[in-house]
Amino acid sequence: MKTFHSVIRQKIGQYLRQLRDEQKLSLDQVAKLTDINRNKLNRIEHGHKVGRSDDGYLHHITQFANVLGGDIQSLGITEIDHINFKVFNTKDRTKTEYLFNSIEHKIELEHQMGINLHSMEQLDKLDFNRNSGYGIMYFYLRGLFQYHKGNYERAENELMKALNINKHYPDFQYLNMTAVCHHTISQIMYYKGDIESALEEIEKALLGYEYESKAEDAPPLQRTSTYWAILINKASYLEELKRYYECDEVINRLITHIDLMIDKYKTGVYELKAKLEYRRKHYESAVESSLLGISYALCSSHFRKYLSICNVLGNILMEVNDLDLAESSYKAVIELSSALDEQYISNTVHAYVSLGKLMFKQGEFGKAMEYYQSGTNICMEKKYSGGKYIELLVAIGDLMYRMKESQKAIQYFEEVNYIIKHKNRLKLEYVEVYFKLSMCYIGIDANKEQEYMRIYQKLKDPFHY
Repeated sequence: MKTFHSVIRQKIGQYLRQLRDEQKLSLDQVAKLTDINRNKLNRIEHGHKVGRSDDGYLHHITQFANVLGGDIQSLGITEIDHINFKVFNTKDRTKTEYLFNSIEHKIELEHQMGINLHSMEQLDKLDFNRNSGYGIMYFYLRGLFQYHKGNYERAENELMKALNINKHYPDFQYLNMTAVCHHTISQIMYYKGDIESALEEIEKALLGYEYESKAEDAPPLQRTSTYWAILINKASYLEELKRYYECDEVINRLITHIDLMIDKYKTGVYELKAKLEYRRKHYESAVESSLLGISYALCSSHFRKYLSICNVLGNILMEVNDLDLAESSYKAVIELSSALDEQYISNTVHAYVSLGKLMFKQGEFGKAMEYYQSGTNICMEKKYSGGKYIELLVAIGDLMYRMKESQKAIQYFEEVNYIIKHKNRLKLEYVEVYFKLSMCYIGIDANKEQEYMRIYQKLKDPFHY
């Protein structure tokens, strides 16, 4: 492939500058039309090369010319004819992508505000080439819609269709659909309570994003904020799996780049930072990070994170024995979450569990049980069996054991054991349950006592035989 000589680049730059002057457009205005930053456009006009290859340079100048109604080919530069380059019809792409993005925004608004903007009807009526790479966006949006409706199986099927199409259209890599599809699937896995699978999907999302970010000869990458969302979720999953060393590495990376993020994502970073400082017993800075996270959550109307961080703040306050404020924080979560949709249920259950533990700590076992029962009722009503439900069962079992009702404690711990066995839960995460079961069976069933102690010792020490 020939390299564009500086004289040729000067000729191209003068031509594009002339087109822009004729239409009385500023560089900033052209930057908005092309999604090419102003500095690159300026360098092109002054005859400098941009992009990592000749194909990349040609793509940029073609985009520049397309929005101005010009044609680089009209300059008669033979180097252009010898380059095997697929020219993007920028105007058509920009219009089609705008329509897809508009529908995506409507899907998000429908979810957040509980209104019907007829997003699916508009998606099905959308005029685009069904045999093109835009099928990726079409099925992604169908999957996103079903995900927000809580139809996780249907959502996953639609997202897998998008990923299969994506393999056949490498020129659509710049849309970062591999990343967003795997990211959404990871959230589905999380809501199903399968955190290990959620983490696996996050890793695929990161690989997809990094691979697609290296794509050349395409319009500038979209969804750059998706990268931060993926990393935030990765840290959250690692934290829930108690893989704290890996989690803290990701958190520190996020904190370093927090100024590059929108407010919505800053909420997640400050929540993670508060948890990290809480684990290190830096309670004052943990409270400070929680309050910052709450502030950003309110500014960005990110209510799920607001609820989550209020729970974290309550945990910190309980640890430092500021019990009245801790109780207020948990009750604020319950009050607000009751008015929101059921995707907020894990925060609600967490608040009831924490209030129960708070009462337990004060020796008010009756009140503790009332809060636990309220949490149980919600789980039964909403058919929720995620991680917070397991935490609730363990908390009730602890309370029963403390009240010397070992038989009742066994019922709750055995239910946790059942979930661990039949719902692909990570046994190591709940290893203490087997110790508690062993303790509960003392004087009741010696065989069970020994069986669960063996399981506990094997999980606690994998080299134990």
